[in-house]
Amino acid sequence: MRYPLVATDFDDTLLRSDLTLSEYTKSVIKRYQAAGGTFMISTGRMYSSILRQAKRAGLDSGLVIAYQGAMICDMTSGKVLHHVALPPEAAVPILKELEREGLVLQVYIDDVLYVERMTDATRNYERVCEVEATMLDKKLSAYVKERGQPVTKILAVAHPQKVLQLYCDFPKVFGEELTYSISKPYFFEVAARGADKGIAVEFACRRMGITKSQVITFGDGINDVSMLEFADLSFAVSNASEPAKRAAKHICPSNDEDGVAKMIEKYCLSEI
Repeated sequence: MRYPLVATDFDDTLLRSDLTLSEYTKSVIKRYQAAGGTFMISTGRMYSSILRQAKRAGLDSGLVIAYQGAMICDMTSGKVLHHVALPPEAAVPILKELEREGLVLQVYIDDVLYVERMTDATRNYERVCEVEATMLDKKLSAYVKERGQPVTKILAVAHPQKVLQLYCDFPKVFGEELTYSISKPYFFEVAARGADKGIAVEFACRRMGITKSQVITFGDGINDVSMLEFADLSFAVSNASEPAKRAAKHICPSNDEDGVAKMIEKYCLSEI
């Protein structure tokens, strides 16, 4: 098979606007896997969240990039293949700065979501991602310091304009040794160096013994840019952000038009 690996973002790329996968998309993925291809979801979501969604769609095998690339798991075995996290001494100053901004914050440790208090934003996140937040009734910076364990990801919910400001300002304050990303216009995320979708896809390629010319990537957001740039063949869905469209080699139909499945059928299954 010319493209033995397909790596795709989930929300707004593979998943339709009504938060479902079409029967056509599911059948194309199954045919691709049956032909020997490895299908990899690449998402900012928690592993527990994306695993639930994937299994409901009938995708019970393959690889998953979670937390923007901070974690790679094998769905078949449940084994964590790769994990990078922020040490607590690096996470605490970041959390304190975001707390000073008065933002709604979420922190992820051992695939568990922690929040200081329950908010409408948190309830909506729980609903969409189908996870349950653990409420601490204390500052997240204090909890992380007390617990002393690495943090997989920090997420701040803010107005899109504020998110862009944080995205521009934080590297100046905390340096380039961290990974900063925007998964949704209202989500600013901070993770350890190496928590990057492009790096994660490259890791998967090395593990499979293939090159970037043998993988197809799909995405829609700023956090997908690195993996769209990495692959020799990459697609931004037509509903994608401008940065994603500039990074991708091609544009394909939107998430609501089964763009990912159509490209898999064209470039992978037509060869069979």
